[in-house]
Amino acid sequence: MSEENKKHRDPFNGLTFPGKPVSKSEYIEAYESYVRRCSSKQILNSDCDIRETTEGVFINGVKQTGVKDLQVKKNSHQLIEVQVDYLATSFSKEKFCDSSRN
Repeated sequence: MSEENKKHRDPFNGLTFPGKPVSKSEYIEAYESYVRRCSSKQILNSDCDIRETTEGVFINGVKQTGVKDLQVKKNSHQLIEVQVDYLATSFSKEKFCDSSRN
C-alpha cells in the first residue's frame, strides 16, 4: 500500500522482529496482548523491574497483591524511586530489589 493511501501511521516504523512472521490470524489474536503492553507503565533500574498494568503491579514478573498505593518519583540522579504501600494480613521479607547499590 502506498504512503498516500494509508489512513494510520505505521506503529512498526523503525522496528525489526527476529524470526519468521506469524500468520495474519496469530497477529490479530495477539492484538489484546499488544494493547496491554502498550498501556503498561514500565519502570526500570538495573536491579528491579516494576510494571503497572491494567492487571496490577508486577515486581520482577511477580504479581503483587494487596497494593494500596504506588508512588513514582525521579530523583536528582535521574534514578526512579518507587514506593509501594500494601495492605497485608502477614509479613515475610523477601529480596525483590537490591537496595545496596548507591
